[in-house]
Amino acid sequence: IFYIESMLQVGDLDIERHLPGITPAFSSTNVFAQLEATRLGAGIGVLPAFLTHRSGLRRLLPHEVDIRLPITLAVRREAVSHPAVRAVRAAPVSYT
Repeated sequence: IFYIESMLQVGDLDIERHLPGITPAFSSTNVFAQLEATRLGAGIGVLPAFLTHRSGLRRLLPHEVDIRLPITLAVRREAVSHPAVRAVRAAPVSYT
């Protein structure tokens, strides 16, 4: 279960790069549809870790598949000192 390849605009999410020869049986541009399909047993989903924890799913193949994407925080110049923005910038990064 993964994104629709032809609609994907993030090169780091190219499934062939991480799982050569694998073709998704269910594809969607909506990560919540992917999560629900995985939760209902439609297949093995390649999903963001933060979504799976609350769904009762467990991680498979942690050593074989470990996709990490760089995330950029972008804010207006005048918002940099806002308490909420400072809290997000100071938050520890977790990949589990």
